[in-house]
Amino acid sequence: MTLDEIINNPQSDSRELKRALVVKMDQSGVPRSEIKSNFNVLDSFISRWSCSYIANNKDASVLLLGYKGRIGYLTKEQHQEILTYLEEENSIQ
Repeated sequence: MTLDEIINNPQSDSRELKRALVVKMDQSGVPRSEIKSNFNVLDSFISRWSCSYIANNKDASVLLLGYKGRIGYLTKEQHQEILTYLEEENSIQ
């Protein structure tokens, strides 16, 4: 995955987009002071993601969020029952 794929993907999370833009600017030689002021980040943020990107053989997938959520406790039917109940309660008031 490339930096441009993250940047140009309308589905990218804003945190992923920020990481990709910061790394791309840093790799392009933009002064860190400019990156820091444009994105309101610290030197450590720039270093962390740039180093991770380089250490991962310039594979931008390292910039993606790792959290994917978890499976819920309720079944689809239970979830729908709760929504129906809440809608009925709301319509009574």
